[in-house]
Amino acid sequence: MDPITHTLAGAVVASFSGRELSISEPIYLGAMLGSVAPDLDIVFQLKGDMCYLKYHRGFSHSIFGLGIFAFLITGLLLLFYPQAEFSTLFLWTFVGGLSHTVLDVLNSYGAKALWPFNNKKLNIGILTIFDPVLVLIMLSTIVGRFYSHLSTWFGTSALIMYLVFRYLIAIKIRKILINRYGDKIIKVNVLPSMVSIWNWHFLVECNNKLIVGEMKFFSWKLKVKKIFRKQRNHPVVKAALDSRLGKMFKEFTPIFHVFCKRKKYGHEVKFVDLRYLFKDEFIHSATGFFNKQQQLIKGLFHPYSQQKNIKVVDFSGS
Repeated sequence: MDPITHTLAGAVVASFSGRELSISEPIYLGAMLGSVAPDLDIVFQLKGDMCYLKYHRGFSHSIFGLGIFAFLITGLLLLFYPQAEFSTLFLWTFVGGLSHTVLDVLNSYGAKALWPFNNKKLNIGILTIFDPVLVLIMLSTIVGRFYSHLSTWFGTSALIMYLVFRYLIAIKIRKILINRYGDKIIKVNVLPSMVSIWNWHFLVECNNKLIVGEMKFFSWKLKVKKIFRKQRNHPVVKAALDSRLGKMFKEFTPIFHVFCKRKKYGHEVKFVDLRYLFKDEFIHSATGFFNKQQQLIKGLFHPYSQQKNIKVVDFSGS
């Protein structure tokens, strides 16, 4: 989620403390700083997109990481507010950070909330990266605090109802897809669109193909955008999935498609992250070049654009 949403979430969390809303109130400061701290993992961007995408929403978004951030932020704030109680300030700072992880789990990218016990990104997939309705509810809740303490409860109730509403939409779309494709379905994924809070992106896996499309909330109109033929049993695809590039891509995303094309030197294998469709193109992908012995001779990761190439591995291991 964006920094504005996370900061507002931290302020809403702090309002439950019963303290007066003020930028000089350490509990509000702690909760808001805690709510944006997990995204300090942006420092990995200094080592490039590959490093950032690999570690983003990992340790810093875990319960363990949130505890460390809360401890550091609390210690810093106590330098300026020595009258504050450590345990109370730590608690609200930690809960502020927890709001960050919860929001990130609610979108398609997810977060490693249970690291190091579980290295998978948990995701529910009902929120876009920026949701104006969510921001409006939280902003109204905070402004309402100047008039009544009840705004916290009304705002939180509205927030929960909105999240339940979006979850029910996803369930309805899933049912429509099941009715449409029937017993051909192996798996269905329903994800929020990147460009609109009312459009939803879906992936239907059948025995021999993957169907990618979009459905609009108000009309429930289904539009198929792409159909991929499955090649998971192809020997080169199997080798690609077991290669360093394949293992990296599987760790990067749980929802992907892989296919290969024959070339003079062997095969070209394409990995496509199916979570984010923008202007009918998927924003993250990778390409592996395999020789006739099914060995990876070159691997490229394409973050955000097909024109962006980051070398992952070659046959020499460099």
